[in-house]
Amino acid sequence: MKTVGKNISSDTRNPLFVRDMNRCIQCGRCVRACEEVRGVKVLDYCHTEAGSSIGIPDNKLMGEAGCRFCGACVEVCPTGSLRDKEGIINDTVPYEQALVPCQLKCPAHIDIPRYIRKLAKGKIEDAVAVIREKVPFPETLGLICNHSCEDVCRRGMVNQPVSICSLKRYAANSDSGSWKKHRIVKPQTGKRVAVIGAGPAGLTTAYYLCKQGHQVVVFERKDIAGGMLQFGIPQYRLSEDIVQREIRDILDIGIEIKCNTNITNPKLLLAKGFDAVIAATGAQCGSVLPIPGYTSEGVLTAIGILEATAKKENIKIGKRVFIIGGGNVAFDCARTLKRLGCESIDLACLESRECMQASAEEIEEAFEEGIRVHPCKTFIRIVTDGKRVTGVETANVDSFTFDENNKLQLKIAAGENHIYDCDMVIFAVGQKSETFDDFCGFAVGKANTLVTEANSCQVLGSEAIFAAGDITTGTKFVISAIAAGRDAAIEVDQFLGGQGDIDEMLLDRDEQEHFIGRIAGFDKLERASEELLPVAERISGFKQTTKAYPDKTATAEAVRCLQCDLRRDLEKVKFWNSYDAVPSEE
Repeated sequence: MKTVGKNISSDTRNPLFVRDMNRCIQCGRCVRACEEVRGVKVLDYCHTEAGSSIGIPDNKLMGEAGCRFCGACVEVCPTGSLRDKEGIINDTVPYEQALVPCQLKCPAHIDIPRYIRKLAKGKIEDAVAVIREKVPFPETLGLICNHSCEDVCRRGMVNQPVSICSLKRYAANSDSGSWKKHRIVKPQTGKRVAVIGAGPAGLTTAYYLCKQGHQVVVFERKDIAGGMLQFGIPQYRLSEDIVQREIRDILDIGIEIKCNTNITNPKLLLAKGFDAVIAATGAQCGSVLPIPGYTSEGVLTAIGILEATAKKENIKIGKRVFIIGGGNVAFDCARTLKRLGCESIDLACLESRECMQASAEEIEEAFEEGIRVHPCKTFIRIVTDGKRVTGVETANVDSFTFDENNKLQLKIAAGENHIYDCDMVIFAVGQKSETFDDFCGFAVGKANTLVTEANSCQVLGSEAIFAAGDITTGTKFVISAIAAGRDAAIEVDQFLGGQGDIDEMLLDRDEQEHFIGRIAGFDKLERASEELLPVAERISGFKQTTKAYPDKTATAEAVRCLQCDLRRDLEKVKFWNSYDAVPSEE
């Protein structure tokens, strides 16, 4: 059989893979993987007058031919004739982890492809079980997670990433609790653990330590559990009903919670017989910029506004509000004030529009709701009438950096300063932790964070006191707090004599189905969006702004997944230089 000659240019037209026929030895492994293992049948032997080669008939692109971009052909190729494009596989982590970037990027390492595959088959309860193997707040995350997993989803290199977060919400929204019958709480160990703070980090830590058999008591200074989930996220994004329902699922394994109990010295809990203490009080105090006028009447913090709204307290709001900050909290506050009846809202920040810290969805929805956004601004002073706020003076920012001491270095753009008229100024420039009494001798870092031992949750200089979540890192996302809670539970369990194995199996590990078949137009399947309420309906109250996927939409979106994890199960090929040399006979 005549084969196609070499010196052929590599085909880099496909989004994920390179085809380099100069390396092809026509072993047929890729053809068999595509046809027999996956059932996609894209690759084949192509015969032309120039000879025979392995490829795609009519020289089509992989997507045009119906490729599912599963990577099986790449995984079995022994020469690198078919290979991942440079940068597709993260070479700084173990290969098995790098194959599934969404799971790797998730702070809690949820098995994302597995639960999405369950949803594609209509097995919603199974999907919920898979999610809950790693996190005890699935519906909360489905609504407010920053979904960094989607940033690395390889489907995004084909057209758009899979809507992983919305699928999590869809699954959790249909949770019947069937996973509970597989939940195991180990026998009592006789060890007592105190957790200070009933936010996502503290409750996650408590949940996994209780499952390890330790007696856990959670102390919460407010009258209801939830932390920032309850008091820092507006109802239109995350309802109190959802938060409290998921908290009940956590507490019902035997965790004791004491609300209205303010612990000011963790060391006293050790003296009362607890074997370990975890501080997880978060970062719930709003910060301000010490610019002239910042102590004037009418100056508040965004987190204060959000907490007062959650508590249904009466808030004296201005008609014209100016918000300083460009993160999610700033936009949450702006949109909350809109719903409370504020007539005019301006929001300004240092960052450019492209670099604002808030999610794209938050910014876009705020625009739709009439929030005016002013990027690239620095704040000179708060203008007053001697007592109350009357405006904010700003200057345009050309660029800014932070020096080695983390001090802001600004380059002011040419032009006159501008004064925005307002009767209320809201700072949304970060949050800090509340300190324990005189810090209790603990080392304290930036924003009143507790300093821990290197690569540990153990508070520096304290043998049996640990910390988790925002109190150690400063403000982060909820999924990061949950992941920190898991890490703390592992370390504290080991400290108490356990193995630190908190992983649970809420669903039998059935054998994966490798035959995925062909789907016409697979590369063109569009990402599904959740239905958004009309603007007028949104701003009239605190109803949830988006609706969960209907069944058909969720199934269709789940089918878009490339199922990258299936590559893990393929038999690894040995490259020629991987074989041991055969000793020569003397």
